[in-house]
Amino acid sequence: MTISIRPSRPSDFQRTFDIWRSAVVATHDFLSAEDFAAIEEMVATHYLPQAELWIAADADDVALGFMGMSSFPPVGFPAHVRHLAQRRRRDA
Repeated sequence: MTISIRPSRPSDFQRTFDIWRSAVVATHDFLSAEDFAAIEEMVATHYLPQAELWIAADADDVALGFMGMSSFPPVGFPAHVRHLAQRRRRDA
């Protein structure tokens, strides 16, 4: 399998969101449904649209994964979501 790395494009948004969501569902069972919904909304509306992402794509240019080049949560995130992420890291 050939994998290439490239900068993200606006057309990658839905695929990167789907990858993000499936990874969080698989690994973050400690999040309440309310917390997950709040973070999901912020990722979709604030983080992914402005993040510098690098896409790992297959030979058909379908994104298989991505790497973000900015902090999470970004500075523009609402304070309650930043606080939640910081609290989760501290409690881990």
